[in-house]
Amino acid sequence: MTLPFTLGHENAGWVEKMGPGATGFAPGDPVIVYGPWGCGLCMSCRQGMENYCQTPGKPSPGGLGGTDGGMADYLLVRATRYLIPLGDLGKRLSEVPKDEPIIVHCKSGGRSAKACDLLRQSGYKNVLNMKGGTLLWSDKVDPSVAKY
Repeated sequence: MTLPFTLGHENAGWVEKMGPGATGFAPGDPVIVYGPWGCGLCMSCRQGMENYCQTPGKPSPGGLGGTDGGMADYLLVRATRYLIPLGDLGKRLSEVPKDEPIIVHCKSGGRSAKACDLLRQSGYKNVLNMKGGTLLWSDKVDPSVAKY
């Protein structure tokens, strides 16, 4: 693990730019970053169940294994398979675990509130919206968090 690094997992944001060979998204697209990052090679990952990866932690999700996470200015997402278009949340609820707490955040809290409403209407119980978003967090909790 490389220190220091910025925490933050279970993220949402906008695509800043795409790496070489990456397709399916464009700069400015609003996305949710899928939490469990698997190796992409084992049987579970090849079946689309990275949360059951047989070699977890390779690669490690941003904010958890020594790489910067969602509270950093930028989060490097190593593959587009970890991105869920924000508008597709309702169609992809099966990928969001129901048995874990979910904290949703965005810049000012509006879009994350809509996502929380959708999750609650779909039977999710432990869902929290970060009211005021990262702007309020930067003002009241951690001024080192950049405002964008």
